[in-house]
Amino acid sequence: MSGISTERLRRALPAISWSTHEASALPTDVPTFWMRQARSPNAVICRQCARRCGISTQVRAHLALPDLVCHRHHIWQAPEQQDTSAVPEIARAQRKLRTFRKTHGSHIMACCVRDARWIISGWACPTGSAAGT
Repeated sequence: MSGISTERLRRALPAISWSTHEASALPTDVPTFWMRQARSPNAVICRQCARRCGISTQVRAHLALPDLVCHRHHIWQAPEQQDTSAVPEIARAQRKLRTFRKTHGSHIMACCVRDARWIISGWACPTGSAAGT
């Protein structure tokens, strides 16, 4: 519609792509781009890390799932920070999730986490719902 060739547009606008490996179900002849909505901060950066950098106030940030645990101080970086040193499985799971993200990409990781949450949400049915009562 603009009169500019598709190759030139693709080079100028890298967000427009012909279906990537993350969107292999899309037709390859239709231009596609991913839009992500900005989210509000979901965590407060580890206070000990912030103090080490000379910052005394809370630093709010949006952290991806693999980055929620400060591995140096074993702190779950949420609005209410929790010490995770007594539960080494959390740090191990965070490291595995980080490796998965590096291997397969953030979009695939987010889809897998979303599917896992959907699956386990059925396990915690309130009494009287789908449990057959």
